[in-house]
Amino acid sequence: MSDFLSAARLLAQRVVASPDARLKFFSLTQVPLLFLVQPKLVRVDSEACEVRINLNYLTRNHLNSMYFGTQAIGADIVVGLLAMEIAEQQGGAQVVPIFKNFNAQFLKRAEGDLLFVCNSGAQVGQMVIQAAESGERVTADVEAEARLISTNEVVSKFILGLSLKVKNAAKNTAKKGAM
Repeated sequence: MSDFLSAARLLAQRVVASPDARLKFFSLTQVPLLFLVQPKLVRVDSEACEVRINLNYLTRNHLNSMYFGTQAIGADIVVGLLAMEIAEQQGGAQVVPIFKNFNAQFLKRAEGDLLFVCNSGAQVGQMVIQAAESGERVTADVEAEARLISTNEVVSKFILGLSLKVKNAAKNTAKKGAM
């Protein structure tokens, strides 16, 4: 099964050029719950990541506002995707992002479609560099927020303990030393 997933990832990197399509493919093959909420990538670059999640039958709660679990998914996506994009831009290092902690403040009911934003590109970029150079896991708190698309009002704020490690960093370092 892992050979199939590895082949699927390689195919996705070569065939699926648009970042939004790559997000959909990743979510479908790696974390199907992400695919279920149908996130739409608005922007991803070295500075920020923005993802839209629409309020619908699957993403709302009994009060017709966005379920807090859906909001957690949005925060997860913008921070994790930002880390993977920056790593790819900085030479293609394959980082493995995980979250060590999660803190959320829900300021207002999210009664509409949300735009999740993480503007911590500089901070995450430094983390990627440090993880690549040291070969060790690097952890720091990264901020994100969710805004109502209709009013641009911030409805929730998140602090995620992002932890990055470059995949096969030890092997890559050993190969460089042997050359």
